[in-house]
Amino acid sequence: MNFMTFVGVVLVAIFGASVWNHHQVTGNFSVVYLLVMFFLSLNMIICLWEMCLFARIDLIAQKNEAYRKRFPNDKNQPVLDFVTSKVTLSNVLSPDYWCDVWATYSLFDGSYADKRTLGFNLDVGNGFWTLIPCLILHFGFTYHFLPANVIGIVALCFFYQVTYCTGLYWFAFFNVGRQHQNSSAENLIYIWGTNCPWFIFGLIGLYASVRLVLENSWAVFGN
Repeated sequence: MNFMTFVGVVLVAIFGASVWNHHQVTGNFSVVYLLVMFFLSLNMIICLWEMCLFARIDLIAQKNEAYRKRFPNDKNQPVLDFVTSKVTLSNVLSPDYWCDVWATYSLFDGSYADKRTLGFNLDVGNGFWTLIPCLILHFGFTYHFLPANVIGIVALCFFYQVTYCTGLYWFAFFNVGRQHQNSSAENLIYIWGTNCPWFIFGLIGLYASVRLVLENSWAVFGN
C-alpha cells in the first residue's frame, strides 16, 4: 500500500484499539476523550519520524538538495511522489525511507535540513521527550494507575509543551521571513495546515488536563 494509506491504517488501528479497550475497561467515553486519544495516537507516530529526523539529518540534507536541483520550479512534486510511494516489508522499518517526510517538508522550510536551526531541534526534542509521557497518558486515561489529578499534571505539562512549541515554531518561521520562499497556498498547506493539529488538539488537551487537576476525577472523559 502507499504511504498515505499505510499511515492512515496504522493511525486508525492505534486509535481504534485504544478506544475499544477504553470502553471495555471503563464502559464509556466522551468526545473529549476521543479527540485527545486521536492526537496521542498521531503524536506517537510522529515521534518515530522525529527520531528519524535526528538519526538521518545528513541524508535528509542530501535529499533536500537533490530535490531542489531536480525540481527547481515544482516543490510539490517530490511530496506527491513520496506520499504515493509504496510502503513495503523492506522499507517499513527503514529510517532512510521515513526520513523523506523531512526531506520533502524541508523544501518549504529549510530548517529541517539543518540541525543548527530551531525547527530541527524542536521536533527532535518532541520525538525523544514526549513519547514516554504520551504513553503514560495513553494508558493512564484508561487504567487509572495514578490519581486523576496526577495524570492531569503530566497531561498539563505535555499539552502545554505541544501548544507552546507549535506557536514558537510559527513565530520563528515567519519572523525570519521563510514564508517568502513559498507561495501563499504552500504556506497554508504545509506550514499552517500540517502544524495546526498540534496547536488545536493541544488546546483541547489543556482543557482536559485542567479539569483532571481541578476535579480530581475522570468525568471529562465520561467516566
